[in-house]
Amino acid sequence: MLRYDRFMRKEPTQRRPNFLWISFEDTNPFYGCYGDPTAETPNLDRLASEGQIFTHCYSTAGVCAPARSAIITGMYPVSIGAHHMRTTHLDPDAPDLPTPYSAVVPHYVKCFTEYLRAAGYYCTNNVKTDYQFDPPRTAWDELSTTAHWRNRPDAGQPFFAVFNPTRTHESGMWEDATPEIDIDPASVRVPPYFPDTPKVRRSLARMHANIARSDRELGELLHQLEEDRLSENTIVMHWSDHGPLPRGKRWPYDSGIRVPLIVRWPAGAGNSCARSAAGRGGSRVRAGSDASAPTATVNAAGGHMRPPSRDRPASAAATTESSTGDRSGDCADGFAPGTVTDRLVSTVDLAPTVLSLAGLEVPPYMQGRAFLGAKARAEREYVFAARDRYDTSYDMVRACRDKRYKYMRNYLPMQERLIWVPYRNRHPIVEELYDGHRRGTLDAEQRVLFEARPAEELYDTWTDPYELHNLAAGADHSDDLNRLRGALDRFRADVGDLGDVSESEMVRRWYPQGKQPTTAAPIALPFAEGTYGCEAAREIVLDGPALLQLQCSTQGASIAYRFETDPPESWRLYHAPIPLPRGTSTITARATRIGYAESEPTTIVATVCASATPAAPPASPPGRGRSAPSP
Repeated sequence: MLRYDRFMRKEPTQRRPNFLWISFEDTNPFYGCYGDPTAETPNLDRLASEGQIFTHCYSTAGVCAPARSAIITGMYPVSIGAHHMRTTHLDPDAPDLPTPYSAVVPHYVKCFTEYLRAAGYYCTNNVKTDYQFDPPRTAWDELSTTAHWRNRPDAGQPFFAVFNPTRTHESGMWEDATPEIDIDPASVRVPPYFPDTPKVRRSLARMHANIARSDRELGELLHQLEEDRLSENTIVMHWSDHGPLPRGKRWPYDSGIRVPLIVRWPAGAGNSCARSAAGRGGSRVRAGSDASAPTATVNAAGGHMRPPSRDRPASAAATTESSTGDRSGDCADGFAPGTVTDRLVSTVDLAPTVLSLAGLEVPPYMQGRAFLGAKARAEREYVFAARDRYDTSYDMVRACRDKRYKYMRNYLPMQERLIWVPYRNRHPIVEELYDGHRRGTLDAEQRVLFEARPAEELYDTWTDPYELHNLAAGADHSDDLNRLRGALDRFRADVGDLGDVSESEMVRRWYPQGKQPTTAAPIALPFAEGTYGCEAAREIVLDGPALLQLQCSTQGASIAYRFETDPPESWRLYHAPIPLPRGTSTITARATRIGYAESEPTTIVATVCASATPAAPPASPPGRGRSAPSP
């Protein structure tokens, strides 16, 4: 069993910061603070004026489950076998797929929240997971629709709380999903690769309307944080798992992988560069740094509206106008509120960044790199993304991007672009595309999705933000093409890209004889006067003070346990020997490894004699929620 002690520091004199994550689904940065005026986003704009906007944040995949596997583990999906969307998929018309299964990640890979829990954090998720594996019981103190930082039993305990408003999901653009649209379809911008029809405009209006509604949900969570007087010690991070819309979602084009990232890091949470709160109420991030700037800095595909010039870096594409007139940017140990950075960031970097900001060590196996906090690393030169099986159909595309150029490699260039994905085909824009294709009414840019794909694609996103003009065949960009080719080849070798292995073969390795492996049941090893954990025990009488060590013989397993006096759906994370209180205690333990079936429970009855030094159950008491179904 992996020990967590080496990834924990001693408790600092200043209390550890809290964290609030608010993720939207299927969202490019179509917000006012990013320069898009379509939807009203006052709460996101306020958050940005009090934090920092990242203009170059990209997902590892254009679809939710692979993307979220990277976020929860800090590992690339192609490296841990979580790249096929999705592992639980079932379709009667595709019965030969090797699904359902749970991805069996390398034995040392954990949900990063376990490191937080081991350091004393109360970790909650309300409620989406979608990790390509069943969330282990050890990942969360609470995983439910009622999970909340307010449920922690000790108001002084630091928390990591995740909320996942789902309104912006692709399904929110179905015709019957949002019957009333409060955004004028005439006001939306239509990407050139979509037909400009009333049906397409209504769908885009729904997308923006759903962003506005989700902004209100985000605002309510921020209000609750303020009600609890926790804002000054809580780092708030807002992000999305990937982009929306056909040719965006499920694709490594920028419209599929460019996502918003806003971080509010107050002084009370350790940001030495945060100025006082004075003047923040009048701040608003606006588009453009001069009168000639365009009215929006993101286009209808979620990309930059215009390229930065040499004398106007990308980070100036949006700026902060506040009552103080302060336009300060990054500094050595944090950032000033209301600033913008063009630092290249991947969503695989979120996990190590939280650990870094919490003052914890980042496990060296993590492939993401921290971009804030004590363990922040040098800026990336490239981000990487992948596309593999999505629902019923296989594909294999790999992408590499720097701040300007996007390189995509199609391993199946003879395959049509719009492979069969029944769920996607319900999208009203897809219906319009197929209707236009059948009728012959699409123009050249709208026909792209129905044309043969090249083996390689290269785009200059500054001059071609919609990624429509492939430069790979021309000699003018051969240096950039070769540079990005080499970067992608090195990345695939470094992470051990499992796209080279068929999904069926990969699953056979994990599930011998087609059966999911099961985690071994944990054992209990007592330590007391004259007893030194040499043999496992189920019923023991000890002279105190006494400790109980839990052990599992499955490599990489984590252990959850609970006292009989704990709430029935609450489980503690085992990471160090348990002090046993005086008297008789009944402890139940279960072991779990990502991708394995959970173990059977082990029950231990321990009686510590009256001569023992009184001891309470260990720290980090459980809450009212649950991290997995009770036995």
